[in-house]
Amino acid sequence: MSGTRTDRIASANRNAAMTSSRVLVYFGAALLAQAIPGPAVILAITNGARHGLGRASWGLVGAIAADLLIVAALACGLGTLLASSQSAFNAIKWAGAAYICYLGARMLFPSSTAGRKPDGLEPSAAWPDIAHMSPRGLIRQSFVVGITNPKALLFFSAFLPHFVDAGQPLLRQYLWLAAAQAVARVLTLVSYGAAGARLKRHAGSGRAWVGPACGATLLCLGVLLALYRRGEH
Repeated sequence: MSGTRTDRIASANRNAAMTSSRVLVYFGAALLAQAIPGPAVILAITNGARHGLGRASWGLVGAIAADLLIVAALACGLGTLLASSQSAFNAIKWAGAAYICYLGARMLFPSSTAGRKPDGLEPSAAWPDIAHMSPRGLIRQSFVVGITNPKALLFFSAFLPHFVDAGQPLLRQYLWLAAAQAVARVLTLVSYGAAGARLKRHAGSGRAWVGPACGATLLCLGVLLALYRRGEH
């Protein structure tokens, strides 16, 4: 009886060590993947430059919520749906491309409301009517960008399952992987948001180009996303 109990403890310790190793490897891979500039990164830079790091950090809530929802959906079989349904993939792709292009266009073509001065913030012709977005708006914006990015969905569905051991409790593994994903997202987006805030400070009187440049970049990313086809890397 004692030997059986000892074996169980040893087995549990080995499984915990293996899970920890997989989570650490996944964390490193997720950190590298998220550091590559994409819609979420450009949005973090833009919001950091527009609002400052503190206010722009509200976008983290939306980005992390999108990641956690994707992980939960994958645990429920979303990866299988995306792999088998071209229609589902295209619907997500076009929704994401349209929204990213929409954000880019609003940055490139500010409305007449850009000159207003709500909440004591400085008006700037460089920023559109979303320049003084509320925390709720920042959360919603980042969430939509995250949840409608098909390349991110494909990355999750193709990469994350390799770190899940079907012989161990699945819920615990997905929770650990989701936590690693959230930490990686925070580190990358905070870094890029801080870079955006520094960019605005150092640009000085020439910062009027920052908004249009970010808008043009988002427009290009939106077009590339619309042209993206499954299987491309």
